[in-house]
Amino acid sequence: MRRLDLLWMGLLGLTWAVGVPACGDNETQQTAGAGGSSGNGGSGGSAPTTSGNNAGGTGGGSNKTSEIGLPCESSQDCATGLECLTSRSKALTEGGPAHGFCSFQCGDADTPSAEADAECQKLDPNSLCHYFDENTAYCVQRCTFGVPEKCQGRDDVVCDLVLHEAPGAVACTSDMDCDIGDGCLATSEDAAEGVCYSTPQVCLPRCNWDQDCPSGRFCDPRSGECIDEERPGKQFDETCDPDAEVDECQGFCANDGVCVQKCIVGTYPACGSSSNTDASADCLFLAYQGANVGDVGLCGALCDCTDDCRGDLVCIRIENDQGPFEYRGRTGLCGVAGVEDTVLSTCDGAGGAGGMGGGSWGGQAGEGGAPSGE
Repeated sequence: MRRLDLLWMGLLGLTWAVGVPACGDNETQQTAGAGGSSGNGGSGGSAPTTSGNNAGGTGGGSNKTSEIGLPCESSQDCATGLECLTSRSKALTEGGPAHGFCSFQCGDADTPSAEADAECQKLDPNSLCHYFDENTAYCVQRCTFGVPEKCQGRDDVVCDLVLHEAPGAVACTSDMDCDIGDGCLATSEDAAEGVCYSTPQVCLPRCNWDQDCPSGRFCDPRSGECIDEERPGKQFDETCDPDAEVDECQGFCANDGVCVQKCIVGTYPACGSSSNTDASADCLFLAYQGANVGDVGLCGALCDCTDDCRGDLVCIRIENDQGPFEYRGRTGLCGVAGVEDTVLSTCDGAGGAGGMGGGSWGGQAGEGGAPSGE
């Protein structure tokens, strides 16, 4: 069965909540409260998050007895039956996982999904076979958004939502042909019939910046892998043409014509920024409801006043229970203000009135979420 190469499908129509990382390492911070559903308005999320800088650490995972997903430098570092996908390899879509990743190849284009999953579950019952591209499949652990301990405790591995072929390779023409919660996806643009897919949450390697990768390699904002050459294209928050034949962005061009990038909530450096005194961006937005630290997020721009923000976005003061504070050297984030938010209209520190809304960051970002592909 031909696997779909769906590394990005825009947003799945799930609510975006604005999630602001902590004001300091390992401190808990309430969200700014300026969020809502994409394009529909609504209430903002309120999920505490933390921030950390340690890459590649081990710790609690979705299955603490499993070694799938542990960091490694060679296969000798992995348990029997596992191999090390090194950071210098091209084992995944374009490159290798930051700090290595213990796993094993679990299927090919002709292996039924249920059989490939069963191979992984012999070592870890809470795992499945994930296709990074049509011909590259490795075992990964399952995870759950919002659960603190997962993905081997690593902050260079993200809990993300992926497309996964439903057991039995059920043919379909609409979602009604699939099990509850599954969807029908065409295997090509002109296909009249598709295959039923589920959307599990799994642990995927994802570098945060170039220093997560070995010397001479770069952190790819699109795949989250360590690659040989820096990806060309426009950076996060630049304007782009969503109808261009080749995506113009280092990440992805959203339907509203702005370059977006995925990130790991609570992990910094991120989003092309590494300064703690004059940061330009951070992993500020939750990609899905229920997400929290260690889960997939979306980059957001930091600001001192509205002039720092693009388009119609305004600079919203970041607050906590004690009042305003400087966040990575900046005082606010660019977004759509809610009624209780303080807008920093000018850079002299004077806050304007709270804006109307409750709409999501950046307006319409597309129909659907940011699932990684099979």
